[in-house]
Amino acid sequence: MLNTIMSTQKDLSSFNRPRKVVFYGRVSTEHEEQTYALKNQMQWYDELCKQYPNWSVVDRYVDDGITGTKAKKRPEFMRMMGDATANQSVISITTKQVNSKFLYYYLQFVRNELLALQNGSAQGGLTLKYLKTFLVRYPNEIDQKQIVNVLEACDAQIHLQQEKLNMFNLQRKALQQYLLTGIVRVKTN
Repeated sequence: MLNTIMSTQKDLSSFNRPRKVVFYGRVSTEHEEQTYALKNQMQWYDELCKQYPNWSVVDRYVDDGITGTKAKKRPEFMRMMGDATANQSVISITTKQVNSKFLYYYLQFVRNELLALQNGSAQGGLTLKYLKTFLVRYPNEIDQKQIVNVLEACDAQIHLQQEKLNMFNLQRKALQQYLLTGIVRVKTN
């Protein structure tokens, strides 16, 4: 990310416009020299931020002692990419009365209602004004947990069946390949 920032830094006056930034640092081993290198990376980011007072640091992502050969093996990098691809107009729903998993399933269930509330032309969005008018109906905590358990069990069964279907599709493709190449012959009378 830093390389991208520095290579596009042509007009320094516009570079200091208000923006949200994140830092990512990584070293591939946990050797003492690498630890200093990681500290230097983070210190460099901090110094860079001091040069641009309009920047707001949203988060820091650090993969310490993790190889860079595969992105999937770098948890902080993957978390950063997930955060970067999430909708930028995010609100936080916090409550002590509603189980978060129950809320997830409930919002999935009423998704179409929520989509009907969105406004905007090119890219619709839900404003806080509209969300405040949306009522979340929920049972007591014990019932919420029971509902979540049932829905999670259903999700697990769906996932299992999907994996079986994928396996059967692979077997079908392999059999087709054997039949088309003549490795397996079918007798016809």
